[in-house]
Amino acid sequence: MNIIPEELGGILVDGAAADLATAVAKVRAAGTAYVTPRGDTRDGWVQTVFNALRPTHATLYTREPSVSTDPVVTPTWWVKIQ
Repeated sequence: MNIIPEELGGILVDGAAADLATAVAKVRAAGTAYVTPRGDTRDGWVQTVFNALRPTHATLYTREPSVSTDPVVTPTWWVKIQ
């Protein structure tokens, strides 16, 4: 799941645009979600999406930049948030 700016649709689930209710239903059914906020998305919208996903009791992961000091290779790791 990608969280994108609201004006661009708000959420992509498996590459397709979805509204918040549909995304929550899919996460609830799947039991797990890998959630990636895009860099151009407002923090308030990201928080709204995460707040809607928390009550699903699904396992949620998000990306976190590594602490690598290598300027060329900066891998991103999945971090469990719920």
